[in-house]
Amino acid sequence: MFKYGKIRIAPASLYNDSSLNRAIRDDELSFSYSKRSDSLVIKNYDGEIIPTYGTVNFCLKSKTNYYVHCFSYRYTYREYDDFEENACIIIHKPRVLFQKMMRAVSKILPDFHGFASPVKYIDPLLCNENDIELFLSKHFRYSYQNEVRTIWVPPTPKLILEPITFELGSMQSYADIIYVNN
Repeated sequence: MFKYGKIRIAPASLYNDSSLNRAIRDDELSFSYSKRSDSLVIKNYDGEIIPTYGTVNFCLKSKTNYYVHCFSYRYTYREYDDFEENACIIIHKPRVLFQKMMRAVSKILPDFHGFASPVKYIDPLLCNENDIELFLSKHFRYSYQNEVRTIWVPPTPKLILEPITFELGSMQSYADIIYVNN
């Protein structure tokens, strides 16, 4: 990646794989949250109120798969262990990288809508469902990752997407690579 700018973007569905470690594995196509029943009014199809007790669980699901590539906006040592890696690329000019990625992917997927944005970490027990953006919301247990995402959404819903690899050229003019000793 550093030397040639070779980047792979993956479908969001790929991250819901039990073979991945806990830092990487997540269902990126849904977000589950709960609400206390005393703040809800639930009605059946006839309009009759259904009594609820305790908490009620909800799950928002995306109608489409999408491409995602993840970065961190803060350097910490924890990620070396959590992601089981021994190197990190420090991007001094992230806007340059994101613009190059958007241009490259638009040549491969011209109809997809691409953007970059920080992830919003949400407590699923204390959230307002209107604050949940499926492509950018994650459980707050991942907040230490300080994630920024590049995302590409298809113009019409697609469930099956294949990973894509492309090259941007060397990152040496706007990034550095750090290796750690194990």
